[in-house]
Amino acid sequence: LAQHGTPEKPSDIGNFSWLEYSVRPDNDFELTSPEGLAIRLSPQGRFATNDSQTLIRWLVGGTGIAYVPLMWIIDEINAGKIEILFAHYQSDPRPVYAVYTQKDKLPLKVQVCIDYLTDYFHKVADVYQEYRQK
Repeated sequence: LAQHGTPEKPSDIGNFSWLEYSVRPDNDFELTSPEGLAIRLSPQGRFATNDSQTLIRWLVGGTGIAYVPLMWIIDEINAGKIEILFAHYQSDPRPVYAVYTQKDKLPLKVQVCIDYLTDYFHKVADVYQEYRQK
């Protein structure tokens, strides 16, 4: 951002170096403006990786901009290494599922894992809401 400037609105991202997380089947995503208008974006990646840590290193290094989960980069944001663009826009939540068979036969370690992840993602949602309100 220091080198290439900051996009003023989501539709401007096509003019910037886009970093693609190639694990997703497409690079499309939708943002909703504070006024409730949906904006569908389909940026084309200048660089692509299937490794989240590489993508984070690229972001910190100023290689470009990307659409990534807040939980991946919260430490870098708090350290001032990464900036959130369009903080007042909302994105669709990405569901997380734990699929298992009969609950009464669920091993304790699996239940503990599910409980941990449930608590973790509730905390992530709380942090996300804090950043949206800034």
